[in-house]
Amino acid sequence: MPLPRHLRATLATAMAILSVGCGGGGGDDGAVTTSTPPPAAQAPAPAAADALTYDGQTLSGRLMVPNSLGQFDLYDLATGASRVLGDYDADVWWEAGRSPDTVVRYDMNVVSGPKVRVTLIDTTTWAPKGFELLIPPRISSPKLSADGKYLLAMWGDAATDAERYNNPMTFIEVSTGRVVKRDWTLIKDEFTGIIGAPADWLPDNGYVFLDGRKLYRATLGAAVPTLVATLSLEDNLSTGGAGSDFVDLTASPDGRRIAFTWNGHIWVAGVDGSNLHRVTALAPDDTFGPAFGSPAWSPDSQWLAGVLNRGGTNVAPVFPGSGDIAPPYQVIGTSGCASPVFVVRADGPAATVTWPRWPVEAGVRARNAKGQLIGVSSCDGQVFWIP
Repeated sequence: MPLPRHLRATLATAMAILSVGCGGGGGDDGAVTTSTPPPAAQAPAPAAADALTYDGQTLSGRLMVPNSLGQFDLYDLATGASRVLGDYDADVWWEAGRSPDTVVRYDMNVVSGPKVRVTLIDTTTWAPKGFELLIPPRISSPKLSADGKYLLAMWGDAATDAERYNNPMTFIEVSTGRVVKRDWTLIKDEFTGIIGAPADWLPDNGYVFLDGRKLYRATLGAAVPTLVATLSLEDNLSTGGAGSDFVDLTASPDGRRIAFTWNGHIWVAGVDGSNLHRVTALAPDDTFGPAFGSPAWSPDSQWLAGVLNRGGTNVAPVFPGSGDIAPPYQVIGTSGCASPVFVVRADGPAATVTWPRWPVEAGVRARNAKGQLIGVSSCDGQVFWIP
């Protein structure tokens, strides 16, 4: 059974800690029905650095990051301004997609049927785009195509106990809620469950995905995907092998590269499999192991945001404080909100993200109500980068 993305962050952290201990780094027929909900408000986070520049550059766009109240905060990278999106609801989740002015909001509170409510949200006004889909539960990471016509999700409409573990790539027509395609490439047997989201849309409305080390491209009309490359990667220890069940993948806005998680790190490659390289690194004294996640591309396809998942640990992060920077911030026995959000260059080399010391170079900064610089942390291992 697929896990919601917020639970994957907890699992990633647990697996990272485990690897250290081991010495190592509903509906009836698949149809979906159609019908309308709400928009948006302002908040801070932990403490860090000295400017709103990264590697000497001011970055454009906004980051969506979950906070401790079950909401999402919206941070402007250039100004450091922030606001809160929506009312409190721990069961409401968001997903970015290929359409630059739209994000997907999905309400995991089971409603009529049972169904999951999926709504398209305009990222300029933060108002719903006129309708919603009611989809049988067990949907995960619904991503919108560049033309705004289709959703790509890891989704299984279980009818039997065996099928309950299967959640193939599923393509849903937004205007009708009709399932137009199911791609079973990732499903190896009746008990395969995809925890991550190893697939994403391309700007031409085709899609790309990883099946273990194998990189594929396909279109909605293609019966069989095309094998593009086999990536030179070690076994993915978070899957127990080379599987894709614990891999998150996202394609760059220009469609030229992919970023994905593998063995707890974030990697980048061309959509043809070329120039494979890792963009994250841990400090030598980090004893918890890698648990990087939620890669998110900048609008210009040159940078990546991500999260170092450290929720549920008992260490006390201490963030530096000097000048106009907010004073040191401590978390003893974290509530899951001590996972730093960072940005790195997609071209590399691998950037070191420190913890519990705040990653001063890569850590994302914003301003609180007093104008002080603060470090941004994610409470559920997610971050999205929108224009």
